[in-house]
Parts: sequence; C-alpha cells; structure tokens
Amino acid sequence: MIGSFARMEKFQKPFLKLIKNVLDECPNAKIVLAGSNDRSPVEHALNEYTTAGRAVVLPLSNVHVLGHCVSLGIDTFPTHSGFSVLELMAKGVPVVAKKDIENHINLRQRVPELIRDDDSLLLELICDFVKNPCELKKFYKPSKELAASGSNDLKFISALDHAIADKSLQYN
Repeated sequence: MIGSFARMEKFQKPFLKLIKNVLDECPNAKIVLAGSNDRSPVEHALNEYTTAGRAVVLPLSNVHVLGHCVSLGIDTFPTHSGFSVLELMAKGVPVVAKKDIENHINLRQRVPELIRDDDSLLLELICDFVKNPCELKKFYKPSKELAASGSNDLKFISALDHAIADKSLQYN
C-alpha cells in the first residue's frame, strides 16, 4: 500500500499523473490519499482507480494510525509536503521524492537514494519497490533514523509525541 497525506490542494495534476502511471504500470499497487479540504478534484482524477478498489481518497484522517497502514510514501509535487512526510519517515515508512527547485530545502530531510530527478525515474523506483518489497525494506531504518536526526527533527518528533498523546487531535 502506497500513501500520501497532505492538504488536498497539494495533490496537483503532475502528482496525480504520476499516481495514475504507478497504478497503470504496477497492477499490484494500491494507493491511499488523505487530507483536508475539497477532495472532489482528486476523486474525479482517480475515479477509475477508486471504482476498481485500487485507490482510496479519504478526508482529514488520523495519520498517526493511517501512516502505519502504508509501506511506501510519496512526497507531493510540485507543491511538496512537510511534516506529513517526516511523520511517515518517523514511523519507518520510506518516502520517495521528486527533486526540483521547489523542494531543495526539504531534500536534506529525505533519504538521498529515494530522490529522483524526473517523473519517469520516480515511476521506475516506485514500481521496483512494488515488485520487490525486500528492496523497500532496506530503507525502513534509514528513513526512521533520518526523521529522528538533527535539532529541527527532534522538535518535530516532540510535536508528534504531543499530538499522539493529545486525544483531542485524533479524528474518526
């Protein structure tokens, strides 16, 4: 199961095109996208895949739980995710990302081997992981370690611990 969690407006056309390509190229792949705001553009774009049971588009959800249900995350683009990516990585979920001008600052918080320069290389990487989960497992520990390193990341992990403990932030 592949996942991406962000505000719905971050699931833009280039990102959704990649998702469609992943689902077309990798028949065993399934994806869950979740986030706040208007879901209708995302639901419309992925309609054939949701109808087939291969894509799920959820409203604002408890990603502290949902993050444990995916084995691979995808950073949104061209508008990139922030804490939601680190939250997945803190759970040991590897996150693939597209390298571009907009996310040069975020790249220091990504596992270098999981970054690709263009859509075709990113698609190839994702499909390789879908076809060979043992390769993906190699990135569980480095993802978790990267999320836990550095002073900014320690603040993030502290905020996550606080959010998990705060029952009022959990959604049904």
